Amino acid sequence: MAQGWHDIQWLLLNGLSAGHPMRFDNNRIGFDAMWARRPAGSRVVIGLQSTGA
Repeated sequence: MAQGWHDIQWLLLNGLSAGHPMRFDNNRIGFDAMWARRPAGSRVVIGLQSTGA
C-alpha cells in the first residue's frame, strides 16, 4: 500500500472514530506498534486505501 509509512484512524463499526490518528512505519515494528495502540475492548473496522501515485 505505501512504501514508507501509513496513517491510520481507528473506526468503530458505526463509523465513529475511536482514538487518535497515528502514523506508523511500513515494517513489522511499525505494524506491531499500530496494533498495540488499537482501542481496547472495541470492535474496529480495518481498511486500507491506496492514495499515492
